[in-house]
Amino acid sequence: MKTPLYLLIFIALLSQSQWAHSSQPLNRKLVDSFFTVSDKLEVIDTKYPSIAQKADKFLESEETQLINYLKSSKAYPDINRILSSSGFNSLTEYFDLSARIMGGILYAQMQKMPTGMDLNSVDKMYEQNIQQMKKNGAPADVIKSMEADRKNQQSSMQKMQFAMKRLSTADKKFLNENIEWLMKRLPEEDVDENINQ
Repeated sequence: MKTPLYLLIFIALLSQSQWAHSSQPLNRKLVDSFFTVSDKLEVIDTKYPSIAQKADKFLESEETQLINYLKSSKAYPDINRILSSSGFNSLTEYFDLSARIMGGILYAQMQKMPTGMDLNSVDKMYEQNIQQMKKNGAPADVIKSMEADRKNQQSSMQKMQFAMKRLSTADKKFLNENIEWLMKRLPEEDVDENINQ
């Protein structure tokens, strides 16, 4: 089961909040606050497992419904206390920051791709591999599995593109100067997930 931290980050990648335009640019203090809150939010999973389990069922596009659900849950006083103690005014503000941080990591990874490579060209290469496997007579179940993987990959790519679009010029400048520091701040499992995307 995912912890609320990962759920919040996942949902945030598709959120439509207005905070992205009015938020302060990414900086080390802001990023440190995010990770402090994220660490504290992990206790919600243990203390309220049924709430965390239900929260996992919300779709990516249902940020408003998720926020309303969490606000009406018995976990919300604890969530709100954690947010407030680190200077966050709302779940929406936390969601926005998580999206910008994750989008920033993806942006930094995209900068390392060879010239001419982008998410669309990666998808095209995946499709070409599937077509080649079909020509070579690969079993139907292998093709079906590859097509399912491609569909999941396309969904992930859409989330990545949306998250990267939320970055301001100032955010990108911060990331270019601080990506190594930021990557060291990530929990080990987050680093592994980003590397494997």
